[in-house]
Amino acid sequence: MTRRIYELAKELDVEIRVVLNTMYELGLFIRSAASTITPEEEKQIREKLHRDP
Repeated sequence: MTRRIYELAKELDVEIRVVLNTMYELGLFIRSAASTITPEEEKQIREKLHRDP
């Protein structure tokens, strides 16, 4: 199931720009905060955000 970037940011209680910056660092393609991400991309983002202070 795909979800929107802004939904993930809200769930993680971080600003959208934090998620977008993380995606950029991971080399994931970004169109906008309303873009959808795959479950695998979501997993990568969550792991990256939990490792970084």
